[in-house]
Amino acid sequence: MWYVYDKQSTVIQKTVKTPSAAKSWITRKHNQHLRGSITHHFHGICNDGPLFQFGYADAEYFHQHIEKTETKRNLMTGREFEQPVNTPRACDPSTELYWTM
Repeated sequence: MWYVYDKQSTVIQKTVKTPSAAKSWITRKHNQHLRGSITHHFHGICNDGPLFQFGYADAEYFHQHIEKTETKRNLMTGREFEQPVNTPRACDPSTELYWTM
């Protein structure tokens, strides 16, 4: 399994089965961005957009080396803890949803 993720925040945007599927998803998003942008017509190249914003990696490598963590506060105890940025709300002790399930 491969993840397409935002390079700055490391939030997962898409999950795909192969690296070529990840590359093609990024390319499609970039082409959509270019079609909606007028600046590439004048300059010939566009140095922003999905092609430069997104990266892709194998799921295991992503979780071990790339994924960032964030510090949050437990809603019930008030203690701070760290968790990966891609933790679902239902598994996050800092949300009310976690405590009501």
